[in-house]
Amino acid sequence: MIYRLTLIILLLANIASSQEPAVITAMDHQITVPAQQLKCLQLALAEFDKQSLDIAQYEAALYEIEEGYTVIFADPTLPASHRGGSARVPGFEVLLDKQCRVIRANFSR
Repeated sequence: MIYRLTLIILLLANIASSQEPAVITAMDHQITVPAQQLKCLQLALAEFDKQSLDIAQYEAALYEIEEGYTVIFADPTLPASHRGGSARVPGFEVLLDKQCRVIRANFSR
């Protein structure tokens, strides 16, 4: 499953971990994110913050993969199918295992 959230909403939803899904409401849209996936987003955001990038310039996409999860930080003006950076901002991705431990964090092209 793919959950696309603007990082502004993610920052507002910095909730303590729980077993219940977190409900994030923005304008007329409601997105339900299971707590495990919210935890992965928070850990990925911590890795992103280490790079001193401007969080307001990005959108985050969480992908559930065989190994666990991948969080991709990308230019929100790019099509959803595009991976990597743009001329405006560099792409950044974080790979996490099924227990939401960071395996790798790197810039992507």
